[in-house]
Amino acid sequence: MRGTPSLVELTMLYYSANTQSEWGDTVSILITGLTSYFPRINDQLQLIRTGPFVPKISIGIMGEMIVTESQVELLRSVSGVLGFRPVFQDKIVRYDWNGNDVPLRDTSMLKGEPEDFLIQGAHDAAAAKEVGPLFELLLADDGAIVEGFDAGGKREARFEIGPTKNLSLFNAITPGGYHSPVFSESFINTYKERLKWIEFTRIAFL
Repeated sequence: MRGTPSLVELTMLYYSANTQSEWGDTVSILITGLTSYFPRINDQLQLIRTGPFVPKISIGIMGEMIVTESQVELLRSVSGVLGFRPVFQDKIVRYDWNGNDVPLRDTSMLKGEPEDFLIQGAHDAAAAKEVGPLFELLLADDGAIVEGFDAGGKREARFEIGPTKNLSLFNAITPGGYHSPVFSESFINTYKERLKWIEFTRIAFL
């Protein structure tokens, strides 16, 4: 039988997040780029992505949160944020997308795998300059989460170990030992304009 709900559960609603996927891998690659193609160097994330448009906040394939320079001061005081680590932009491939719509009519990334567009594409120094500095958001750890899909293919998530603090943003540990960013409902409501290209799934408590 389920025990008495915790204070954290009663006062906060939490959501796990990932890159929107309803349009397929092409849009996912445009949003996040590749964050795991190269290994980290001195714990610094290496990124290959398109530019000059970069979402203000995005989430890499391994759960890394990447933010633009304009978001650093805004997020610094958010509970659960520990700091910011510069991201090494290994390659920025120019792509004409301003982030306002879904580029379904452009087939230049659809020849082969969308990753190939980045891996085989040339670095554009001018686009990289327009992108400006990017940072990995460093978050506190709290709780453990299991994520997957139900029988109908709908994404679902649940806490195996519930959070112990009322943090607005934090990392929960997955069974594989990875970090999964967890967002409070209040954070989503406050920063929703900056979270346009992220989808959220309500996390259930056991």
